Amino acid sequence: MRVPGIRVILTDIDMPMGIDGIKLAACVDLGWPGISIVMTSGKVKPMPGDVPRNACFVPKPYGEAKVLAAISRMMAQ
Repeated sequence: MRVPGIRVILTDIDMPMGIDGIKLAACVDLGWPGISIVMTSGKVKPMPGDVPRNACFVPKPYGEAKVLAAISRMMAQ
């Protein structure tokens, strides 16, 4: 299912106050499989199985071009 206007979510894995980016990605994958996810972190590297099929991981630090390329790649799926 697609949510009008939302095609890609960019999230950090290490977020304060509750849900982390890995859990957020899993929730989005289950509830809105038409939305792609770009996950990032400078502290945490996801384990195998942490990145859903409709997601990718971009480690920090990254340049603007690298994250924009990941977003474009996810939008093309």
